[in-house]
Amino acid sequence: MHVFRRVVLPVSYLVVLLIIAVALAWLAFRPQTSETVGGEPTGETLAEEAIVERGDVSNKLTFDGKIEVEPAKDAKASETGTLVHVFEESGRQVKQGAQLYQIKVEGEAPEPAPEPGDGDDLGDDAPAPAAPPAPRPRYINVVAPADGVVGEYSVEKGEDVSKGQAVTSIEQDSFRAVASIEPAQLYRIPKMPGAGTVTITDGPQPFECTSLRLNQVSGSRGSGGTDTSGADEEPSDDSSEDAAPALGAGSGPSLSCEVPDEVTVYNGLDMKLELDAGTATDVLVVPTTAVRGAIGEGSVWVIGETGEPVETKVKLGLNDGEHVEITEGLEEGQTIAAYVPGAQPEADEEYNDLGEFDAGDM
Repeated sequence: MHVFRRVVLPVSYLVVLLIIAVALAWLAFRPQTSETVGGEPTGETLAEEAIVERGDVSNKLTFDGKIEVEPAKDAKASETGTLVHVFEESGRQVKQGAQLYQIKVEGEAPEPAPEPGDGDDLGDDAPAPAAPPAPRPRYINVVAPADGVVGEYSVEKGEDVSKGQAVTSIEQDSFRAVASIEPAQLYRIPKMPGAGTVTITDGPQPFECTSLRLNQVSGSRGSGGTDTSGADEEPSDDSSEDAAPALGAGSGPSLSCEVPDEVTVYNGLDMKLELDAGTATDVLVVPTTAVRGAIGEGSVWVIGETGEPVETKVKLGLNDGEHVEITEGLEEGQTIAAYVPGAQPEADEEYNDLGEFDAGDM
């Protein structure tokens, strides 16, 4: 027993420690090897693959924006003349088509009628030629281009106005939803829908806004140059020609739609505008990362029998930001490269190919 404690146990401990030390040394200094396809290094990274499969594409987009008052519409003089009468004073609430003011346009003198015969053939008793009729002025009424409040008049009664001059304007009491959109996002809207859904935090329940339109004019929104034509008082035939007001938000394109009159909103409210640009069900889809191109036609890289990716032309449908519909050029079950060549995501620089930390990071 004395020999076991003094000799056998210490030797056993030393042997175990020696084995552990050798194992740690081998793990630390073992040579690193890499596996290659076919046993030969190619120097190329194998492309990640994806399968062409069937799925659904729901192309819905949401944009941040604000509620804005519709810009004022100008009531412009349709002829050059003199302001002779004001039907509706500034500050009055009027309806579209209401008479606002009247312009007097001086008539042109008619051409003299030709005299019968030659003057030499007539005797002294020939009647004197009739005096030409006096020019007859015309009176034109200009009407309100929209519902709202009449603004200030830029001229006084008795003063001259020019054709196209904004004599007054109509401050509208209607609202619209305006949202900015990134230019590249327009590729996801092949056909602009006629309406959108507006959501206001802590406001009314989501509602549909109509007359959705795209504005691509840079700069701040304009005041809406509306040409309002009048009509002669004789006969009375008032009419107005409305032109779309200039819209805009910031320096890029924007979307706008009309807020229904029955919905209570206020100028400056933050809102979100959601558009449904289409839905496709049970169609061929691939990841957007696998496609070069965003609208109409594009290219994907099909993995051939040799394992090499081959560029293939395809026709594109809807795009939801993650998947794109393929309408022509591929078949279900085909294998394609998951990324366009040269667009693969970079590997984490902190790790080497074996998933270990680089020595310089230790």
